[in-house]
Amino acid sequence: MILEYPIIMLEMKKLRKKGWLIWFAEIILFLIILGSCDRKIKNEGIIRLIDNLDKSITIESPLLPFRPQMRNYDYWQDIVNNFSIKKQRESDNVHILQGQLSVGQGEMRVILAPPFTRLVFPVEIKPNTNLEFTYGIRRDNRLLENEIDSRKTTFEVNLITDHNQQSIFRKTLILSSRRAMVFNFKRINLSSFISKETKKVRLEFITKGDDEAVACWINPLVYQPDYEAKNVVLVSLDTLRADHLSCYGYSRKTSPNLDALAREGFLFEKAIAPSPWTLPSHVSMLTGLRTINHQVTSPEDKMSDQLETLAEVFSRAGYATVALTGGGYLHHSYGFSQGFDHYLIRGEVNNYRAVESLSENVNNWIERLKDRPFFLFIHTYQIHSPYHSPPPYNRRFLDETAKWEKVDLKQMRLNKELRYKPLIPQERKNIIDLYDGEIVYTDDVLIKSLIAELRRQNLYDRTLIAVTSDHGEEFYEHRGWSHSHNVYNELLRVPLIIKNFNSYPQGKRIKQMVRMIDLFPTILEVCGWKSNQFQIDGQSLWPLIRGGERIQQVIISDLGSRVLLPPLPMKISLIKEDYKLIINEPYRPEELKYFSYPPPVTPPLELYNLAVDFSEKRNLIEEKPEIARRLLKILEQDYRQKTTFTSSKKKDSDKSLEEQLRALGYIK
Repeated sequence: MILEYPIIMLEMKKLRKKGWLIWFAEIILFLIILGSCDRKIKNEGIIRLIDNLDKSITIESPLLPFRPQMRNYDYWQDIVNNFSIKKQRESDNVHILQGQLSVGQGEMRVILAPPFTRLVFPVEIKPNTNLEFTYGIRRDNRLLENEIDSRKTTFEVNLITDHNQQSIFRKTLILSSRRAMVFNFKRINLSSFISKETKKVRLEFITKGDDEAVACWINPLVYQPDYEAKNVVLVSLDTLRADHLSCYGYSRKTSPNLDALAREGFLFEKAIAPSPWTLPSHVSMLTGLRTINHQVTSPEDKMSDQLETLAEVFSRAGYATVALTGGGYLHHSYGFSQGFDHYLIRGEVNNYRAVESLSENVNNWIERLKDRPFFLFIHTYQIHSPYHSPPPYNRRFLDETAKWEKVDLKQMRLNKELRYKPLIPQERKNIIDLYDGEIVYTDDVLIKSLIAELRRQNLYDRTLIAVTSDHGEEFYEHRGWSHSHNVYNELLRVPLIIKNFNSYPQGKRIKQMVRMIDLFPTILEVCGWKSNQFQIDGQSLWPLIRGGERIQQVIISDLGSRVLLPPLPMKISLIKEDYKLIINEPYRPEELKYFSYPPPVTPPLELYNLAVDFSEKRNLIEEKPEIARRLLKILEQDYRQKTTFTSSKKKDSDKSLEEQLRALGYIK
């Protein structure tokens, strides 16, 4: 049988570049929960001063007015993201003071304040109002090269009324050439400095000292504590297969805490990722867009600032937004920090106890954010290779005769030239046993601790928790290892568990196949938004959750052509109802020489009936060509309707990012 699909292949080439009483009661309860979250959209409790620079009544800064010939701050360019872009043009615009400061292995939103800087913000004070900020100095290139010994800056905050001025904060910091940075956190209750009748005041922020110091105020904000605010926590457990969780029917008890979360929420039995590797899948997760529309499909791409992220939506609605990730392909240089007050790398990829460090940071941030609405994004590579959990987790499922107590697919070259090497059954089982041990470890250390901390802080009932993954992992089901090389279900089926506010509904399992990109609008709809407010591909799943009605949708996943090393050909899959079509671009003859064991021979087209063959073992392309033609037509129409977003090209990666990607096995 011959089927034509040149248009689809042409479009995908661009990826390189790219009773009724019960029913009535359920509806009423749903509306109550929806309404209780809707109040947050109008939340005015958090005022980010960085977003109100244009409302500042007084600004004195050596950066203003900024002229291209001002070369004093050239050494800031590698420290402050976007600074070098803004300085290319003449600007009296106060937004040149806004920046994304690289701190350690993360980014934070800052107001640049090289001495002498003076900023005055009008603020309305309500009872029990807090001022919160981080202040500090980041090492510059002259300190790094020991041209000078230290930088000194004094930070001051004054509260000004119509009648007087009070100093409410003053601190001098000294940064020596031996340190990368010095930062301190401060929270001040403003109510104690004003009389009961005083409402409108001015906050004056001043920095004095070395005029070339990289001094800054990190995300200063004014807010009223809200101990009834509802929160959202999104957890991405990288490389987690849904069918290796107990709550998804796995024979091993790998996930007791996720199982408990599923019992208090709802579980989607068949959620499908948009890509079999980390970067494009996470961009889709956080934007609600398919890969063809966000165009982040290779390691050289980064998110366009035209894209709207989940964090940006929550930030505008008055939420604190914090991300704690494992870095790598979630490094901030790919644009993931958009909308986050703090985007931090915690639990580094080369640390086999990474999830312990991450969990400690999660608990610390929950403690800090407990008095305001927050959106917290948590990501870890703990389950990703190397499979090296600490004892006793690593031996949890191992046989006494097991060959390995830890496995690194990169060192074994099973994600490179030996990707298609067959192993004996005992070795395959050994690898799976260690992978499952990582799941138990992550579930016990991260998920259990997260739930316990939310309960301890009395936040659990008013926090929506969503747990998912970006892709799965292959253990030679289709004669391959690792991920990022095909679009079969062992790589695309991911868990999706959502525990709603007040745990409603409980214990519900949704059988219809859904898309990861549907998570974005689903979270926002329960929080009061409508998905048609956003330019996204995802579709809210609340109709399924509420009443079980089916959603008509097409599920598309893809792998760009030769975007990773080793060069792997393009793969596209489309699922419509029970049938899945796969389009395979062939290997080039010279590419086959790379592999020590030849890749499995795949036909140009594959067709599977997932209702009876979810493992994709019987190709029906010769038996049902009419179904394949119908799906190809749908796919062609879908790609013709793509949006016009384009990705940006990422800057050359820094050394820390290269080390992270090397540890994950993505680069040599």
